[in-house]
Amino acid sequence: MYYLVLKVPLAQYDTLLKKVDPASRVEELLKQASFEREDKKGHFERHMKILCKKEEALMLLQIAERLCPEIIPAISRDWANPE
Repeated sequence: MYYLVLKVPLAQYDTLLKKVDPASRVEELLKQASFEREDKKGHFERHMKILCKKEEALMLLQIAERLCPEIIPAISRDWANPE
């Protein structure tokens, strides 16, 4: 099974997490994210990595677009095959 990996910069992740319904599936997905940092040209970029199914990624992006449209360009998307 293939999954989609969403990488959200830490500041934008925090902004979105504050705005979502605490009882929603989106918050559950956000809270399952893992913290990562990458060395980019001599400095570290911190982001949250969210592994989710295509439908979940679409739902998360739709909610983000509605609640925090300014963060959409900062979210990177990539396919993953964890098997």
